[in-house]
Amino acid sequence: MTYVSENFWHDAVNKATTDLFTFGYKHIIKPHFIFNQTPDVAHSQMIDFCKVTRNIPPLMWLCREMLDYTDPILETNVMGVDFANPFGLSAGLDKDCEMPVLLDNVGFGFETVGSTTSRPCPGNPRPWFHRLPEYDSMMVHVGLANEGSAVVIPRAENAWTKAKSMQVSVSIARTNDSKTGDLDEGIEDYCISMRRAAGRTAMVEVNISCPNTMAGEPFNQSPEALDKLFTELDKIDRPQPTLVKMPLNKTWPEFKDLLDVLAEQRALLSPLLSPRLLLDEQYLYLYWLDSCGIGAQRRFLLEASCTALVAMSRWLAGHALPWQCSFSHAQPRYVEQYWVHLGETVRFDAPLDLMRLPREYLHQPWPGAALTAGRAAQQQGLAQLDALGFRAGLLDRLYSYLLAHIREPLQLEGVALALGMSASTLKRKLQKHDTHFQEQLDQARKHVALYLYQVRGYGNEEVAAYLQFNDTTNFRRSFKRWTGLVPSQARQMFGL
Repeated sequence: MTYVSENFWHDAVNKATTDLFTFGYKHIIKPHFIFNQTPDVAHSQMIDFCKVTRNIPPLMWLCREMLDYTDPILETNVMGVDFANPFGLSAGLDKDCEMPVLLDNVGFGFETVGSTTSRPCPGNPRPWFHRLPEYDSMMVHVGLANEGSAVVIPRAENAWTKAKSMQVSVSIARTNDSKTGDLDEGIEDYCISMRRAAGRTAMVEVNISCPNTMAGEPFNQSPEALDKLFTELDKIDRPQPTLVKMPLNKTWPEFKDLLDVLAEQRALLSPLLSPRLLLDEQYLYLYWLDSCGIGAQRRFLLEASCTALVAMSRWLAGHALPWQCSFSHAQPRYVEQYWVHLGETVRFDAPLDLMRLPREYLHQPWPGAALTAGRAAQQQGLAQLDALGFRAGLLDRLYSYLLAHIREPLQLEGVALALGMSASTLKRKLQKHDTHFQEQLDQARKHVALYLYQVRGYGNEEVAAYLQFNDTTNFRRSFKRWTGLVPSQARQMFGL
C-alpha cells in the first residue's frame, strides 16, 4: 500500500484540498446552503447528496485521491478489526445506511449505521433537530426513525463488503412505535436485529441510551433489566465484537451498578480485555486483565478503555473526576495526550495497569433503590449465566480459580483437573494464548501481594506467609521478579 504521507506531491495536494474544502464549507456551504434551511431540511438534503454522489464513480475517485489521507501511524487493530485510521462517524446520523460510499472515499476509518430496529420505525413527530447556537451544538429528537433492520443490515453488509478501507458496523435498538410492549418484548426486539446482524458487519453496537422514545429506555434503569437483556443476547452466536452505547444521564451509583453487570457479561462485551473492580475504605480500583492473549494490541485496548471511562464519568458528573491512572508500559513520547485525556497524575512503569478513584464519589443517594430485590435479581441473573455453560474465557476462569485458591499448593495438573481438562490440554490452550501456567500464577500472586500491602497494610512476613512461601527471602526474590521492585517499595506503588 502507498501512503499519502510518504509521497510529497500527494501529501501537498491533500493538504491544499483539505484547506480549500474547509474554507468552502465554512464560508459558502454552511451559511448559504445549510444554515439558511431548517435543521430537518438540511439533514435530508445532506442524505440526498450522499445518495446521489455515490453513483458518480469519477467524483468518488477524485474524493479519494484528494481528501483521503493515509499514514501507517494511523492504522490500528482493535478487537481483531483493522482500522485505516481512528476517525469515524457514530450512529445517529446515517440511520438507513445511505452514506458509506461517500464516507469511505473521503477517508473515514469507520462508520456505525443506525440505530436500526426490528421493525420499520417512523420515529417521533417532527421537527427532529433543534440548533443550539449558544452551545455550538444540536439537540436530536429523532426517536430511532429508520427503515428497519431487515432493510438496513443488508445495506450495511453490502457497504462493508465493498468498502475500500472503511469498516462498517451497525447499531441496534428497540423499536419505537405503538406496538412497543413489556420488557420481554423489548428483549426479543433486540434479539431479532442481533440475529440479522450476526456476521454481516465489522462490529455490533447495542444501543441502550435512547430515552426519547415511547417506552423510554428501560434497559438502563436497573442492572437486573440490563442483565436480562444480555443473557438473551449472549445466546446468539456471532463472530464480530459487541459494543454497548451507555447512557450519560446516570448518577455514579447507578452507573457503577450497570458497569458491574457489564463486567459480569465480559465474555460477551469485553472478550479481549476484562475489567476487574475492587473497593476498599478509601478508593474504587479498576484494573484490566488480558482475557485471550491479545499481545501487542493490549496497550491500545487498555488506553482506549481508560480514556472512554474517564470521558464517560466526566459527562455523568458534569466535571472532571480525580481519576488516577497507572500503566505498566514505559512513558511514551506523546505523554501530553495522556495529560489531556486522563489528567496529569498519570504514572508509567507501574507494576499494574490500574485506575483509582476516591470512594466518596460513589457515595451519592440512589432514589428508588431496592437493595434486597436487586440482590435477588442479581443472583438469578448469575444463575442464568451459569446455565448457559459459559461466562468467561479461559484466562478469566483460570485467574478466578487461582485467586480463590491462592493459599493452596497450586500445580498445573490439579488446576487443569479443576477446570475440567487434562494438564496437556490446559498447557496447549495457554500456549495458544501466548502464555503459560507459571506466568498466570505469578500474576495472581502479584495482584494478591499488592492488595495485601496497599489495602490490608500487611508487612513482608505476613504477605509471604499468606502466599505460602517458606521464607521471606524467597518471597522477596519472587516479588522483585513479578514487579521489578522490592517489597519495601510496595506502599508507594500506587502513589501517583
